[in-house]
Amino acid sequence: MTLIATVRKDRAEKRRVPSHCQKCGATSLEGKLYCLGHVEDNDYVKEVRTRIERREAELVAVAEAGPKAVDLEGLVVREIVGLLTAHGARSVGRLAREVSIDFATMKYYVRRLKAAGWIFQATEVRSAGTICLTGAQERACG
Repeated sequence: MTLIATVRKDRAEKRRVPSHCQKCGATSLEGKLYCLGHVEDNDYVKEVRTRIERREAELVAVAEAGPKAVDLEGLVVREIVGLLTAHGARSVGRLAREVSIDFATMKYYVRRLKAAGWIFQATEVRSAGTICLTGAQERACG
């Protein structure tokens, strides 16, 4: 038997072995210790929900207070810097779409990151410009 067939067989057997939810005793599959009704009690799920709530609170604060509310250590800034690091220069509109925030709020982030010296913005006629990280990538920006 090949290695791939052995792995597939092991996975198939594992799926068939029922487990039980630690909260209510309901049957669950694939060795999970929770059922669908108690999935939110899982530590990983709690952590993800907390991150989402923090990100949403950060976005609301920036939308209401403007650039001064941008947290340079926050989740959204990490997303922006990560995208620019991985993919290079982006327009403000495209960056807003990729980070899933509205354009006006993204402009606040751009202003704050520019003021902190983290990004360079090459302005273009009839657009908000192209954003890239400062340093070596500034040449690629324009």
